[in-house]
Amino acid sequence: MLVEQAAARKLRPLLIERGDFGARTSFNSLRIIHGGLRYLQSLDLPRFFESVRERRWFLAEFPRLVKPLPCLMPLYGRGVKKNPILRMALAMNDVLSHRRNVGVPAENRLPPGRVIDRDEVIRLFPSVARPGLRGGALWYDAAVADSQRVIVELLDRAADAGADLLNYVTADGLEVTTGSVAGLRAIDRASDRRLRFEAPVVINSTGPWSDLTASVLGAGDAETFVPSLAWNLLMNREALSECALAIEPERDGAPTYFLHPWKKRLLIGTGHASWLNSPERPAPSAAQVRVMLDDMNATIPGLNLAPGGICRVLAGLLPARRPGSAELAVRPHFRDHADRGGPGGLYSVFGVKFTTSRYVAATTLDRIFGKRTEPVVGSSGEDRRRDWCVAGLDWHDIEARRAALARLARLATDESAVHLADLVLRRTDLWENPQLALALAPELADGFPWDDARRRQEFALLESELAAMPAHGLHRGAENATRSNDSASSA
Repeated sequence: MLVEQAAARKLRPLLIERGDFGARTSFNSLRIIHGGLRYLQSLDLPRFFESVRERRWFLAEFPRLVKPLPCLMPLYGRGVKKNPILRMALAMNDVLSHRRNVGVPAENRLPPGRVIDRDEVIRLFPSVARPGLRGGALWYDAAVADSQRVIVELLDRAADAGADLLNYVTADGLEVTTGSVAGLRAIDRASDRRLRFEAPVVINSTGPWSDLTASVLGAGDAETFVPSLAWNLLMNREALSECALAIEPERDGAPTYFLHPWKKRLLIGTGHASWLNSPERPAPSAAQVRVMLDDMNATIPGLNLAPGGICRVLAGLLPARRPGSAELAVRPHFRDHADRGGPGGLYSVFGVKFTTSRYVAATTLDRIFGKRTEPVVGSSGEDRRRDWCVAGLDWHDIEARRAALARLARLATDESAVHLADLVLRRTDLWENPQLALALAPELADGFPWDDARRRQEFALLESELAAMPAHGLHRGAENATRSNDSASSA
């Protein structure tokens, strides 16, 4: 998002990414754009207004990729989750977000929330636990079914506006002149070629690698990014409702889970725990996943979820408030390293959630280059190619198969897919059908200039990335390295 916002300001930015674009926490999110209803509980109005504004931006800027999502919370009269209290909360939410549909296409506008009766809850969510059910709270947020394509579209916009974008390139140090940044050294990981770029400003936005990158760049600051683990579970079963479901288990200290009907499949989020291991392959332990499944089974009659029904574990690292905690940081972090003895022109920034990523980028650029009075918006070229929608094609049709493979070969070239896994997981929707992706791998590889040895490496890499999905891909050593935490929030 930083590079897109910078390019829109005519700053001519360069993005270097040590792996593929958007390959880690961004890919593994719950795929919901939250409007901030939960912030009304604590009367955190600044975060509420930020979330409403940014949700509106996504709905307006990406009308085919981001869609309204009805959300339902069954109410049992426990604590503050009573019908009259939720009715007041939803009314307040609607009043305070009265501009939520300004500039949004008609098909993406969000209706007001309301409290519905018991019978309507049962109609919308047939497997709801019925003893004590007194109604439900129904409101609307937004969902991004293919978050990887939003990232690609943002990169397309940035490139059209003059940005340079390089994946699989690692920062290796700064060029400093009279105490200020003059350039950036880097290594092309594909060729081991050393690169140098002139730049008066370098922004380190590497998430869990922020401290390591700052050290490589000579910042010499104390620790800034404190990681916590967040994960979601994509299950091999149909969604329980067309609404996203806010589910509260009765056990003491249990979090509120959000069940996203992602492409009519059940996507459960979000688990949280502290994280003390490497940022390279974060994943929950088998025991932590078991707790999540047990909570679901105890709360929804007849659900009977088991680890063998997990299609993919979507895990990433978010900033925590303090070391050893799973409590998420409240605000984005920004640091001018010159304030602590580092070179002038070097900055670090990281945010907390996908929803407010544009806001974090815009305010970061405001602090460095000066505040803009007019809004920075992208082009109207969203989703210019539909070639990435291939998981549902009839691949038995020879002509359709040949045409689709030709489109994917062009897509790989146009969108800088270095590895086969980049094409499958982060340029298309093929990852949703791992068996199909692996079966097509030899033909997909024909679109790349690889010899037999490289093809075998790519097949193994693709299989490895796709195998990160079932229970056997869970982090087996995490039981002793993390402490579970029951606070709930969506990654």
